[in-house]
Amino acid sequence: MAESSVSLIQDQFSCSICLELLRDPVTVSCGHSYCLSCITDCWDQEDLKQIYSCPQCRQSFTPRPSLGKNTILAEVVEKLKETKLKDTVAPRSSGDVECDICSGDKNKAIKSCLTCLNSFCREHLEQHENLFKNNKHHKVMDTIEHLQEMICPQHNRLLEMFCRDEECCRCLCMLCLVTDHKTHETVSPEEERAERQETLEEELKSNQESIEEKEEKLKDLREAVKLHKSSAQAALDEIEKIFTELIQSIERSRSEVTQMIRDQEKTAVSHAEDQLERLQQEIEDLRRRNTELEQLSKSQHHIAFLQKFLSLSDAPGSSDPSSITVTSLSYEQLPEFVSQVKEKLKDALEEDTETVSRMVKYVEIIQTAEYQSRDGFLQHYQHFTLDPNTASVFLSLSEGNRVATWVKRKQLYPDHPDRFDPIDQVLCREIVSELSYWEVEWKNAVEISVSYKSISRKDDECDFGSNEKSWCLYCSEAVCLFWHNNEETALPRVSSSSRIGVFVDYAAGILSFYSVSDTMSLIHRVHTTFTEPLCPGFWIKHYSKLLKMAESSVSLIQDQFSCSICLELLRDPVTVSCGHSYCLSCITDCWDQEDLKQIYSCPQCRQSFTPRPSLGKNTILAEVVEKLKETKLKDTVAPRSSGDVECDICSGDKNKAIKSCLTCLNSFCQEHLEQHENFFKNNKYHKVMDTIEHLQEMICPQHNRLLEMFCRDEECCRCLCLLCFLTDHKTHETVSPEEERAERQETLEEELKSNQESIEKKEEKLKDLREAVKLHKSSAQAALDEIEKIFTELIQSIERSRSEVTQMIRDQEKTAVSHAEDQLERLQQEIEDLRRRNTELEQLSKSQHHIAFLQKFLSLSDAPGSSDPSSITVTSLSYEQLPEFVSQVKEKLKDAMEEDTETVSRMVKYVEIIQTAEYQSRDGFLQHYQHFTLDPNTASVFLSLSEGNRVATWVKRKQLYPDHPDRFDSFVQVLCREIVSELSYWEVEWKDAVEISVSYKSISRKDDSDECRFGSNEKSWCLYCSEAVCSFWHNNEETALPRVSSSSRIGVFVDYAAGILSFYSVTDTMSLIHRVHTTFTEPLCPGFCIDDDSEIKLLDGSI
Repeated sequence: MAESSVSLIQDQFSCSICLELLRDPVTVSCGHSYCLSCITDCWDQEDLKQIYSCPQCRQSFTPRPSLGKNTILAEVVEKLKETKLKDTVAPRSSGDVECDICSGDKNKAIKSCLTCLNSFCREHLEQHENLFKNNKHHKVMDTIEHLQEMICPQHNRLLEMFCRDEECCRCLCMLCLVTDHKTHETVSPEEERAERQETLEEELKSNQESIEEKEEKLKDLREAVKLHKSSAQAALDEIEKIFTELIQSIERSRSEVTQMIRDQEKTAVSHAEDQLERLQQEIEDLRRRNTELEQLSKSQHHIAFLQKFLSLSDAPGSSDPSSITVTSLSYEQLPEFVSQVKEKLKDALEEDTETVSRMVKYVEIIQTAEYQSRDGFLQHYQHFTLDPNTASVFLSLSEGNRVATWVKRKQLYPDHPDRFDPIDQVLCREIVSELSYWEVEWKNAVEISVSYKSISRKDDECDFGSNEKSWCLYCSEAVCLFWHNNEETALPRVSSSSRIGVFVDYAAGILSFYSVSDTMSLIHRVHTTFTEPLCPGFWIKHYSKLLKMAESSVSLIQDQFSCSICLELLRDPVTVSCGHSYCLSCITDCWDQEDLKQIYSCPQCRQSFTPRPSLGKNTILAEVVEKLKETKLKDTVAPRSSGDVECDICSGDKNKAIKSCLTCLNSFCQEHLEQHENFFKNNKYHKVMDTIEHLQEMICPQHNRLLEMFCRDEECCRCLCLLCFLTDHKTHETVSPEEERAERQETLEEELKSNQESIEKKEEKLKDLREAVKLHKSSAQAALDEIEKIFTELIQSIERSRSEVTQMIRDQEKTAVSHAEDQLERLQQEIEDLRRRNTELEQLSKSQHHIAFLQKFLSLSDAPGSSDPSSITVTSLSYEQLPEFVSQVKEKLKDAMEEDTETVSRMVKYVEIIQTAEYQSRDGFLQHYQHFTLDPNTASVFLSLSEGNRVATWVKRKQLYPDHPDRFDSFVQVLCREIVSELSYWEVEWKDAVEISVSYKSISRKDDSDECRFGSNEKSWCLYCSEAVCSFWHNNEETALPRVSSSSRIGVFVDYAAGILSFYSVTDTMSLIHRVHTTFTEPLCPGFCIDDDSEIKLLDGSI
């Protein structure tokens, strides 16, 4: 994040009375600020006069103004104090040093001899002094810990100097100095100690500030935990009060019917809205394509036209509007259902109720909508740095690990398990927070990724976008693509002149990429479910560069200086006597509305004032805000018209060109055009025409001559200069640019016409879909109104529902508290690590022996890793609608009584979706073809996977697969890696005997019971095929079917929302083998069980 644009100079925030940093800052109504004690003392001396004045501007006040703390200044001053504070190191007692002469239990040493290089207790010190009493060369001093570390290991002499050479950087003895280090930069230990001491103290200070920030965040987290618990308990108490009168249970029945209708409505509307969104995107793509073609069609220059026409990307993919169908709703089977409900009501007290989530609104984490402007996203800006431990050896990191560049020569990074080995990638050190936004600048070709931290590093699974653990945007000057799980989505090209903005809403599962220039343009958005911590990551192509993890141009400190009324940066800031600050115009408008009451209040703290206070400009805040505005303006770049062609002759700032010369191959502004015409006025060969963009592209790159011909040869198909024509293309079919342009123009206009017709058809279908959505909602609401009317007199006890609601709230509370406690635990560990580090540094700082200090300083481990406290967020829980909804239920149940079954059956109808018929031809199904691959982590050890995990073969010998919790142990089965989409179709070839299954991903894997076997439980449906028999299995029930030949493929079609699973025999025609109507409640995966000597193969949709 960009540095604060405000330079917090201490003098700016000093009291003009005591000249010290403001203490308890207050702002007088004239706008000047002082310490509370200073201005109070000053005005105490003016009590006799009863006239009080500002010490700076001398403005007078009567009566004496009341003073309130200026909250903004107080917060800024506190930050200044924190940066000013120096860490106070508490003295510590050094550890006892043992006598080196004592044998057995050693006594405490009291002195050390630097000549003998030994430490002595009192007894041995006396012996030493007697022995060497006439020898002055023995230097005795206070005890030194680890004395042997002060001896040169090479020469066994005392270390007395320090070498600063980069390859050395260690303490030396005098013999080292005069032999191997003569040419090195050496200094005394005292001098080196002084520099290292400064580094140590800076780290101490930084650590202390970090500890204080984390302790503040700890306090916030503890408060959040209390708030979660108290809000959950308050909701439970309210619901308990409501449910005390609800004794008998028919609410479940009403809720089941209501929720059924809502679910059916939601499915139909969701299906229609998905189609709406897809159609709108296709229309947008076609319009963008048409704009591009129309602009090209207007080009006056045939060569420029042909060059650009040949470089056009393929037309965007487009679906056939006639293939889009809309489900309809009917209400025919409901009477029978409600009759059954009526019978169940007789024994309501003994009846099991299903989930109350259909009866009450589930407690959800409150999500934040995405923003329309960049400023909105910048509220969630997160600072990231590239992690050197993950960087490929062909990536060079710079600018504080914020820039990554591909290099030819391997970097000398140490081995690390987190490093990407075969692929030139790098992850960021920090984890993405709940709501996070960052920006990236790039050059040539890069992938901008969001990845789980657990992504593989050492094999092909680590490639961003090629697995389930990463999502990436590939950007180059030519194309833009989105990749996830090895599936590609083509996107409009993005210019490298614009930044890429990335926004993540973790809880909502939203990942969005934006092109950030003058506006925020959405490139691509993904809706998914994130299950692990996320990190930004990047892949850098050869000779490419991640120019910068772009800084935010607006510092978050601006939030401190925003008006709480208009939420903008303060304009003409004034401070009310309670201490809160506003724009002069905002607070004036606010108080103008209170003129009738003659009582004026602060919009934040609601403190009242009578009479209306006079307002003066706050000089300190005004100066700070002006500096903020200046900094923000510096980051704003004036937009340039993309259509302008620059003059090639101008130096410095180039003027707009008005003409281009096809002989000089230059474009000229007015001034240089006149010079050109004067210079060549007698030369008729200079062809001047309207400006041409990318003029250099009209020059032959091989011969540096103007392109004047077009070659139609299939292997060539490009523009030529005359030299190209006379050398390599003599035998080719060549034409003039005008002739080729004419043909290409026809192709272009045909595509324009076709696109326009497609747009009109799609817009017509859009209109139908919108009408269908309205119809779905109105018909569902009509049914609900009718059902509600009947059930108001039938509702009795919902005791079990009460407990389920209670559990629902408890689960939400547990999730939120668990998340906060995890963050608490991590912060506490980081604080403990920082304190341990500070203790170590403080002990070292107090060392009196410079050599000992340097030896230990150089051996210190790196500072412990630390997260940014500002990135830690706490989700909030909302229980607002729950008590209100249940209160309505309670009112409806007060007079509940037995109703006639025939009355209920007569007045309501069951909601059922009528499905559109499945396709009659294979081409219809192929519209929904989905590519699947077999998951090696689920494959039995008796299955061999091949052909890119698209073929599974039974084998006698166990395969050497690693242990994995997802692997089938007892049955020779395998699941696919991908999940079945809403409408999905795939085809399988088989040999001998196989089971072709559709299964929930949660199916059991590790036992030999029916819970694991396809078709023998509620979680799987399978078709058994052999040369002798064919049968369908579900929940251990068999349905015999006509035999299917292994010469035919098996086609499988799933309509998830409609609950349809169909198996087809695919030969020359599509023959239905079996169809199931059910309700799918979990994600589905294709699966296969392979008998002995059998095999299956997943087929491509194009075959």
